Amino acid sequence: MEEEEFEDLEVCADCGLSIAGSTSSFVFSDLGVLCFACALRRGGRYDGENDAWIVPPDLSGLPQEQRP
Repeated sequence: MEEEEFEDLEVCADCGLSIAGSTSSFVFSDLGVLCFACALRRGGRYDGENDAWIVPPDLSGLPQEQRP
């Protein structure tokens, strides 16, 4: 992996998985992101056709400093 690729990695606030910038994820603040699997597990619904979250995942239990 090249150095630029490391700069694009985010960490899921729920499971700790490293997420590449181009991977589908749910970004909920400047500091917070959920991987796709955790966002779905937390009740989120994603519309792939429109590339949008139609139901946001439940953010309860995540670190307060990461929540909006």
